[in-house]
Order: sequence, then C-alpha cells, then structure tokens
Amino acid sequence: MRTCWYCKKRIAEEVRKCHFCTADQQTPGKRPRAAKRVEELRRGQPVGFIVMGEAATRRRRSRVGVIAAVAVIAIAATIWALIPTRLNTASLQAFGEAPCALTDRCVVAYLAGWSPASVRTLGTLRLMAEADPELGLGVVIAADEAENVDAMIAALPVGGWVDIDGKVPDQLNISTVPTWVVLDRSGKVIQRVDGTYQPIGYHRQKLGLRPPPPPQ
Repeated sequence: MRTCWYCKKRIAEEVRKCHFCTADQQTPGKRPRAAKRVEELRRGQPVGFIVMGEAATRRRRSRVGVIAAVAVIAIAATIWALIPTRLNTASLQAFGEAPCALTDRCVVAYLAGWSPASVRTLGTLRLMAEADPELGLGVVIAADEAENVDAMIAALPVGGWVDIDGKVPDQLNISTVPTWVVLDRSGKVIQRVDGTYQPIGYHRQKLGLRPPPPPQ
C-alpha cells in the first residue's frame, strides 16, 4: 500500500490513478480533473460515487420537473373541460330560417366563402337537409367581404348566422374551416368535428347523429 500524493488516501501499490481523486501517481504535481471536489475527497468519498450521486440528483430533478409540467397541463385541461363551450348567437347576424328554434339538438357548420373546402361542403349540407328535414341544421359564415357572404348565403340550403365581428373562432376555438359543432338547446357544444368527411353516413356518425329516417 502507498499514499496518494494528492488526497493522501491509502491506495494499492500498483494503482496508477487514485480511485478517490483520479490523480495520476506517475506524474506527481499534475492537478487531477477531480480537484474541484477536494472537500468531498477529504471526507473519503470516492469520485465515482460523488459523480453518480450528482447525476442521480439531476435525474430526480428532471423527473420532478416533467411531473410538475404534466400536472399543470392536466389541471388546465380539466378546468377547460369543466367550462362549457357555447355558441353565442346574440352577436351574430341571422339570415334565413332559424335552424335551431324547435330542436333539442342543432348541427352547425362554420364555413368561409374563401375556403374551397367550405364550398365543397355545401353539397353535404344539401344532402343532410334533404335526408333529414327534422334535423336542426345551420351555418355560421365567417367574416368576409359583403359580396362573398351574399354569394354563400344564396347557395346555402339552410339558414344561419354571419359572424360579422369574427368572434366565433375564439368562442369555439376554431382553427379549421369547415368546422362542425353539435349544440344542445342552451347552445353548449356537445360534439365537434374538424373538416367534412365522406361519405355522408360516416360524417353523421362522426357528429354522433343517428342514421336519417327512411323515406316515406
């Protein structure tokens, strides 16, 4: 046995690098990499255990941070889910027949005249209106130039509203045109579908609607 020239710990004669402080025993006077840990070394704790302990602490802190972030997101999602999303038609400009006046459930499509997908959706609206006349079916038209809004109203088979102030996307958190929502009598959103699906039966299924009644 011999004594390490740097940390003064007892080590085996044949050891080249001290397993306490990593000092090279063949080059006395050369400061080892672990010199910054002198205080820990003086207490006799091997460098390897010190490094591993700090790494474990960092991993624990990282896990705690991830868990905290997930918890915050979960709480926010829960709060958001508990706050019902509603369509406030009081700020909208109505046109045509009121689509939801006599129904417990109303299907509303948010469309825009500048959106090719919205134009293609007009065919789906016609088919749904023809297949199920008792279905409350309406449209909200996005804010646009007057002539574009008028052209879309003329092409629609159902009534609805014009979002003249552009408030509906914020109300319903809409980022896709078209977007479909199913409302209950109070205007609360109970179902939502981004985009229009084909065939129409599959689209109705996505909306949570029953198959249309057979023709009489």
